[in-house]
Amino acid sequence: MATPLMPVVALSRYRAVNEVPAVVVTALALWGWQFVLHIWQPVSSGDSRLWLPHAVAWLHDAIVLLCTALIAGRFKRWGWSLLALAGAVLAIYPQLLRQHLVMQTNLFASDAAAARTFLLDYLGLERLWPMLGAVFIARIAAKYARPLRASKTIVIGVGIVTMVALLTLPRSPHPLIGSVWQQATDSLYGNARVVPSMQPVAFSGQSSIAKTTPKLLGEVVYRHIFLIVLEGIPASDFEYDFLKRQDGFIATAQNQVAYFANYRSTNLDSYTSLIAMLTGHQVPYRAYADPSSYEHINLRDNLTRTLRANGYYSTFLSTYHHQPFVPTRDDWNAVLDRNDLDIGGQWLTLGNSRMEQAVEDKAAIASLVDTAARNERSFTLHEMVYGHSPEWQAKTGKTPSVYADEYLTELSQRLNENSLLDDSLIVVVSDHGERAKMADPENYRVPLLVIGKRIESRTNSSLYSHLDLPAMIECWLKNQPLPEERKHVDVVGSTERWVYGRLTNSREYLFIDNARGSIISGSGSINPKALQLDFQAKLEGLAEI
Repeated sequence: MATPLMPVVALSRYRAVNEVPAVVVTALALWGWQFVLHIWQPVSSGDSRLWLPHAVAWLHDAIVLLCTALIAGRFKRWGWSLLALAGAVLAIYPQLLRQHLVMQTNLFASDAAAARTFLLDYLGLERLWPMLGAVFIARIAAKYARPLRASKTIVIGVGIVTMVALLTLPRSPHPLIGSVWQQATDSLYGNARVVPSMQPVAFSGQSSIAKTTPKLLGEVVYRHIFLIVLEGIPASDFEYDFLKRQDGFIATAQNQVAYFANYRSTNLDSYTSLIAMLTGHQVPYRAYADPSSYEHINLRDNLTRTLRANGYYSTFLSTYHHQPFVPTRDDWNAVLDRNDLDIGGQWLTLGNSRMEQAVEDKAAIASLVDTAARNERSFTLHEMVYGHSPEWQAKTGKTPSVYADEYLTELSQRLNENSLLDDSLIVVVSDHGERAKMADPENYRVPLLVIGKRIESRTNSSLYSHLDLPAMIECWLKNQPLPEERKHVDVVGSTERWVYGRLTNSREYLFIDNARGSIISGSGSINPKALQLDFQAKLEGLAEI
């Protein structure tokens, strides 16, 4: 592969003949287009923190484009096409650099299915216009560009760019350069393989799941259930920013609140976490790469179907403009998104990609309360948006936990005004922790807060997970004891890097990188081979469902 030093060496050679070839001039024109794209993001967002990473990424664009130009120079007729392709690919990422900084992804760990999902569902085809700009610039530059005199200034300039790029390689914000660096360091310093990689088992497309008759709950103590799913908040942040607020929501509801301090997320992706919360079944591998391989889990017996069969009008609600990932989709009475809400002009709307476009969560409160008021029984899952992108915090100055405090305060007030609060069970849970911390056991500890008139005020330290939530909600509805705590929880770590692990109630843990078959982190006596076999069995069981 071309190295960052190649542009300096090559341009020094071209200086001997006193010219910079036209193909390099074309690369410089594409670099100028990248400059425009990188400038636009910090300016449009008003987030000054983005200037430095965009500047460094732009310097790394120069390395990629100049190395591509040196290769393209060997193909006189079609060299511009290679440059146009490189420019088009590079043009995609500046608008998504903020999200990449939150969870830096190794592109070499991705696959075609993940790329398809990314382009169609996350980014959206309408966001590919920078690619067209790059192709147009490459074509015009290739047609009209002429060799430049290789002045001393040009050679020195390229040398400075290269040196800065070299110094910033270890923490590159650039998706391609960062992926190359991560792949290289993983190869050089990665731990030795201790287990074979798991082998995905293809789903035949024919599910053996037969819908059973949902159980009848009989008498229940709550007519309205609100499952509020916070976005990406680990328990440590929630406890610091939410539970300790002296004048916040927790102070007003302290006599009817239970907090679960050892509750664990099973996945570090939202969709698979939601599936676990509603079905009690875990997707045992990285999500979003190919949802069709596990969508059939949504057909299993689930909380949505049970409550609907017991007279609860069931609604899945998010304030995203586009939300294709809805768990147990066929079992909801209604699936609502931003387009179904009476928003008006008072609510903040953010997001520069198809999946990120959303109005803030408070805009949905009126719909939640109205649904409860119109139905004798209701169950609403509100998938929160605030926190999914750091753009919200940059725009408002509020952390996700602080925003959740304001949201729950307003929701409870509106329910009380409509004489609904006493009959309501409010379950607040976070879907997952930080995706970048896939091998940190504490990152899988997420908040679970339960508010209701008949809830005993206490802190519960028993080990539970998303897989227990359906049974726990049924216990609260029936005013029965909770299930016994788990001895261990199995977890899946990341969309792009397939990491899996186990956490025990004695605080032992083990995390394995599936691609390399190596241990990333661990403490205690968990057997890695036994863990690998357990996960392989889950994969095979998933395909047979």
